[in-house]
Amino acid sequence: MSRHAKLLSAAFLLSALPLLFACDNPTGPEEQFIRVYPASTTLYVGQWLKFSATVNGPAATGGDNEVRWSSSNTAVASVSKDGIVVAKAPGITTIRAGCNGYCGAARVTVKYGSGEWEEMGSDGEE
Repeated sequence: MSRHAKLLSAAFLLSALPLLFACDNPTGPEEQFIRVYPASTTLYVGQWLKFSATVNGPAATGGDNEVRWSSSNTAVASVSKDGIVVAKAPGITTIRAGCNGYCGAARVTVKYGSGEWEEMGSDGEE
């Protein structure tokens, strides 16, 4: 393969990345076409939660209509192809759902502990 053909192939692959993965920048008006639920949540290390996405408008037409999930920080939380988010380490990450060039996002905060301490007083009593 010639150098020119390799460059063109690389450029094509780079331009297709947003179609292969969930969107990198879900801040435009297109975000209204994909809603991620829950939109924001806190998980504790070791917990998991199934996220869902609703696809509307132009995001629901054309292409394969498959929702593709991604995490902006897989060290904090990973997400499966089915939208199951697993909390790995304390921090904040964005879970994205993409479909046909459109995307939506949710914020996930991961903390240590089980969350039970938040329901108790300082002396350990409820």
